[in-house]
Amino acid sequence: MQTEGGAAPDFSRQEAMAQQCFEEGRRMAEAGDWRDALERFQAAAHALPHYHPMYPFYLSCEGLAMVHLKAPGGLDLCRRAAAMPEAGADVFENLARAELLSNRRWAALQAIQAGLMIEEAHEGLVRLRRSMGVRRAPVIGFLSRDHWVNRFIGRLTYRRSSHLRTRQLPGDSE
Repeated sequence: MQTEGGAAPDFSRQEAMAQQCFEEGRRMAEAGDWRDALERFQAAAHALPHYHPMYPFYLSCEGLAMVHLKAPGGLDLCRRAAAMPEAGADVFENLARAELLSNRRWAALQAIQAGLMIEEAHEGLVRLRRSMGVRRAPVIGFLSRDHWVNRFIGRLTYRRSSHLRTRQLPGDSE
């Protein structure tokens, strides 16, 4: 892209402004002030052209803030950011958090898996996956997880296995 004088545009000032807005928004979000954080994330995203490598991340931060505020369109914004070719693992972490806030556990797990395919040791995604936990497989696989037989046998085996885990063997001491 060229300007009228033939020189390439200088994005360093735009990048610095976007970075500053993002940092301010991050601090506000950490303090729980999602309304002001949203304004700063919007400023960061709109300071950069759509093809900039950081644009999807700033857009996902904007979407996550909107989801925290229960504003319409926040989840779609996160999904749009994740669909961009420049989307990194941080974008998928924001998408997963937005999906969880929207009570969409399965979609959150899919976002975590997609992010881990980009960066398999991403600290935030690994921590998020651990915090979500993993459900045991249904006892009888051809019946649904909610079938009364699976629920009954599952409760029995869970109680039995938790009882065995807490029991000490002779000679064990703490």
